[in-house]
Amino acid sequence: MQLTTDRKKALLCTNGIVEFGGAPIVVVEVAEYLASRGFETVIAANYVGDPFKAEVERTGISITDDPGTLNAFDFDIVWLQNHIAPLLRYELTTGSKKRTTFVFAHLSPTGKLAFPGPILQPLLADWTLANSEETKSNLVQVGVPESDICLFPNPAPAAFWTYRKPPSDLRVVRAISNHAPVEVTEALKILGSMGLAIELVGKAGQSYQRVSPELIAETSALITIGKSVQYAIASGVPTYVYDRFGGPGYLSQDNFDIAAATNFSGRCCKRRANAAMIASEIVDGFSRASRYVMAIPAGTLSKYRLEPHIDQIINTTAKPNAERLASLTAQMQLLRREHAMAQLIRGNFRSVKLRDAQVAKLRRDIQALQARRNGGAHAT
Repeated sequence: MQLTTDRKKALLCTNGIVEFGGAPIVVVEVAEYLASRGFETVIAANYVGDPFKAEVERTGISITDDPGTLNAFDFDIVWLQNHIAPLLRYELTTGSKKRTTFVFAHLSPTGKLAFPGPILQPLLADWTLANSEETKSNLVQVGVPESDICLFPNPAPAAFWTYRKPPSDLRVVRAISNHAPVEVTEALKILGSMGLAIELVGKAGQSYQRVSPELIAETSALITIGKSVQYAIASGVPTYVYDRFGGPGYLSQDNFDIAAATNFSGRCCKRRANAAMIASEIVDGFSRASRYVMAIPAGTLSKYRLEPHIDQIINTTAKPNAERLASLTAQMQLLRREHAMAQLIRGNFRSVKLRDAQVAKLRRDIQALQARRNGGAHAT
């Protein structure tokens, strides 16, 4: 991979670029914005596969599944998730930058890969990001100074904000989830029987795609959790927060803050509902939820705009890389241990994803064989 030396460069790292959702979406959205700001942008992951690989390649952003070939000091900004940091090289060469801004992003309060590393992060981090107060609290509990943590609440890119307007009436109800509980899928069926257009977007749904601004804008009411909630807030779409953890239902003045504190995951209240209750609440609460989402104060909304968060990072004045290298050299023995752990994570993750890809191929082959056999049977 050839990188020119006359442009600003950004490297964004995460464990996998495979499925639509979670950490990969954050990395790609940040990469796209940095590219729009003139950065030569590279994404590195332990495993890269479709469908998300094809989506990234269409953007023109470089992508690699071998982080160990990259020298962190060759970039102006390095964004790190999921313990990829120990796999990178840290060398001062003719192509190195004088300063590199290091960002460690934590996107889950419970996922083990979201925990901070013991050596590199304390030595390198200019920014430690948490996607919610819940995640921030977890980082504090494992020893990260609270004053070092900044909230990065899964903000939505500008494209979603261009569609911000209230839906005229309840016509299209979508659920976005890769793990929708049965009460949500059954609620959609009930809503469909009422004459509403319905769709489940996700791995087990009617469609599986990267969520676009157009998809959100074409939705009257959305059932979802996590990052899709921020998309809906940006677009002015009433959002019913509910999924595998349960949830509070439609966002309102009474529940917004507590729902936001857990990244709109539904973990805020441990409320469960059955399918009939969800369908009824979607219909009966639609008008009130529509008014609320358009009345959210500007100061609250500003937290959920992606670009200002990244602009702050771009404007960081980081430590000189020569100083960083001296600190790393002094901790070389401990860094070798952290590197070994990161290699183990990489190996295990790649094994799982390669197995999944093989299983998916076998299923496609079986389906193709069955289709040929059924075709032959009809022909006779």
